[in-house]
Amino acid sequence: MNFTGMNSKKFVYASLALSGCVLVLEKVRFLFASVIEGDLILGHQFKYYASILQFILLGILCFLAASRVKKIWLINSSIFIGFWFLLEGGFGFFAPPSGTFVSIPANYFIDDDLLGYKPAANRSVSAIRTTIDKDIIHNVRYTIDANHHRFIPASIDPIRKFALFFGCSFTFGEGVEDVATFAHQFQMKSKGHQSYNFGFSGYGTQQMLAKLSDGAIDALVKEKNGVGIYCFIEHHIKHNVGGLGVISWGNRHPYYVEKEGKLVRQGNFRTGRSKIVNFALRLLTRSYILKSLNVDVVSLFVNGEELTAKMINEAFRQYNATFGNDAFYVVVLDGTIQNIRADLNPSIRILEYSHLIAEQNLFLHPLDRHPNAIAHERIARQLVIALGKSNH
Repeated sequence: MNFTGMNSKKFVYASLALSGCVLVLEKVRFLFASVIEGDLILGHQFKYYASILQFILLGILCFLAASRVKKIWLINSSIFIGFWFLLEGGFGFFAPPSGTFVSIPANYFIDDDLLGYKPAANRSVSAIRTTIDKDIIHNVRYTIDANHHRFIPASIDPIRKFALFFGCSFTFGEGVEDVATFAHQFQMKSKGHQSYNFGFSGYGTQQMLAKLSDGAIDALVKEKNGVGIYCFIEHHIKHNVGGLGVISWGNRHPYYVEKEGKLVRQGNFRTGRSKIVNFALRLLTRSYILKSLNVDVVSLFVNGEELTAKMINEAFRQYNATFGNDAFYVVVLDGTIQNIRADLNPSIRILEYSHLIAEQNLFLHPLDRHPNAIAHERIARQLVIALGKSNH
């Protein structure tokens, strides 16, 4: 590609024109998304192809710049950046739009300084998730109690212990009705526990640790004795380090780092990290190349497995200090915990349940690996058996 014959005026005009195209596309994307009146799939497709065109235009602009400069390092840098953007466009083009889309009231999520965000209290909301072809994956209602947790009715059993469930959307029960969650099912089957569902979509280990460290949980739980249950999925490791697959929606998650051998909370990922780091991560999050190759640059600098083990150990310590017992379980629901098992406190009990819900017919949908109602019931049943054997 040779543009050496282009005079300076034409080069300037070409650069301005290409830059203008990129800016116009960016504005049109947001305008189009607001005009289509909730057609998420059409808006997603438009945004997707507009993004690819941006990468291509920026790549061409860099090649144009390389042909006009005289210094070798500028030429090499421009060519490298140009190739990168062209590759981004290519990777994006051959990875067509896919995924699922959820329709839920905008004010359902509210900001929270302790946890990052939480569901609005005293709400019953409809949640509809569809595929890109508008096939319905689930159409359910979520009932949120006065304490911002998934509603579970009070146990009628006179001899009650508490069962505290921590975790993410698996624990919350995304895609299933209130009565179908394994926290609710456990209460129904155990005949002696009051369940508390502290899980929510996108939560991880850090929300459990923040909740147990805050001190308010002691006033919320009325029972004197019971059990703590952390429902782990392997993706929580990325949650804990603020990886690329998380930071775009979880930048307000609690940010924990290790200092002088102790875990310290430094606000959240948005406030605890430098502005330069956050800016770089936001850019890298949009990379089609990194997404296609499943590369998370954050994991190159932070040992997520080691950090996760320390966070679970600290959560166990806080639980023990608050409730005076060591009945604390880690229940593995997806992936493996083998890489951090050796670093966990030996008093923590581990239950490997991922194999129980690994069958395709136990997912909500082939595009949504959340457990369905049958899988929730299976988890609850196994928990009742396991805790019964330990007299918990």
